[in-house]
Parts: sequence; C-alpha cells; structure tokens
Amino acid sequence: MSLAQIDLKLQSWEIGSDHGERLVMKDVCKNYYKQALQIKIDFNDRFSQASTYHQLGIVAQQQRQWEQARQYLLETLKINGKGENLY
Repeated sequence: MSLAQIDLKLQSWEIGSDHGERLVMKDVCKNYYKQALQIKIDFNDRFSQASTYHQLGIVAQQQRQWEQARQYLLETLKINGKGENLY
C-alpha cells in the first residue's frame, strides 16, 4: 500500500459514529500510522517521521495509553531537536 493510500484511509477512519466504532477505528488508524512511519523511516524522511510519531501519540492519548503516548511524543521532540535532555 502506498503512503497516499494510507493517508486516505486515515482521513476517512478518524471519525466514528459511536464510542465503540471510534475505538476500533483508532486501532486501525494506529496500524496505518505504524505502516506510514516505517515507509518514512525507510526513506529517511525525519520531518514526516516526527509528524507520524505525533499522530501516534495523539491516538495513544485518546486510548488512555499514557506511557505509550509519552514515548511517541518524546520521539517527536527528539527528531525536532527539542528533546535532547528530556527523560
């Protein structure tokens, strides 16, 4: 699947009609974000990697996975050069 196809799926799945549906969609989104992240890593696109880590952090926050959200968001800061001294 291409990056453009992944982005299209993410855009269409981020809105759900009820709580259960949104939770399932967030899991699906997370999987697509991870696929997109791997593509961005393969192409060494650091700016896009940071954006995808940020999105993964937001999804983890919405799922109340606090430690996972923290790790993704710290990775975003590290890539952007703002997190060298964060722990």
